[in-house]
Amino acid sequence: MRYILFGILAVAVFLAALLLGAALGVLFTGIVIGILGILFVAALAWLSRKAFAPKGGEDSGGEAG
Repeated sequence: MRYILFGILAVAVFLAALLLGAALGVLFTGIVIGILGILFVAALAWLSRKAFAPKGGEDSGGEAG
């Protein structure tokens, strides 16, 4: 569910940046800001996934016993 919200937020950031760029007459800047916004949201999603990941796993040491 959280990733759906991140996706909606990314689209909203992209569209807002696109509208801002068009309003300023610099559509290219809006697209670049939108892409940066999507990357930022993706980084947030990745960090939150790492933060809430269960402990253990790949880097938990070696085999038990």
